[in-house]
Amino acid sequence: MNIFNYLAPIYEGLHTRRKTARQIAGMLEVIVPTGQERVLDLGGGTGRLTAGFVGRVGRIIVLDPAKGMLTQAGRKPGMTAVRGCSESLPLAGKVVDMVVCVDAFHHFGDREKSLDEILRVLANHGRVFFQDFDADRLSTKAMVFTEKLLGSRSACYRTSDLRVAFERRGFKVVRESRAGSSYSFMFEARN
Repeated sequence: MNIFNYLAPIYEGLHTRRKTARQIAGMLEVIVPTGQERVLDLGGGTGRLTAGFVGRVGRIIVLDPAKGMLTQAGRKPGMTAVRGCSESLPLAGKVVDMVVCVDAFHHFGDREKSLDEILRVLANHGRVFFQDFDADRLSTKAMVFTEKLLGSRSACYRTSDLRVAFERRGFKVVRESRAGSSYSFMFEARN
């Protein structure tokens, strides 16, 4: 059972993450000089965060395994909804300039394979904006417990472990920040 198929119609009402959307938009200003960039919203659900990029980038692909979430994303103009999983992205190599992954990584099954796939589809010197919850925080532990009760396979990384996992693949940290139980990174591929 994918709980997100059932939550899809009300999902955006549950998440008013304006701060995150502003943060991503601010980082987008730094890395989108041409407006032709291709953005992959990985685990993007309804596309609620990258919808603000429409008209500012060349293409937005929202990839998610939940059909209900993609139905919502597909209703937004300028967004391409693609059903798939992070461990085997249905994209050719080096076809996106930026990957956005917000509050989704803890749901991915094989996180190491997912990171390899991000690197595979990312164009040379592409960037990844990544935000998730820190495993060391009590609020994160409570959230993971609750999500597991609802049938999710949640598991969070420690901030330092995620940084190492990206750096081991040749990424460098461009920016990082922390707000409450969440952390965010902007990584750049060195390839």
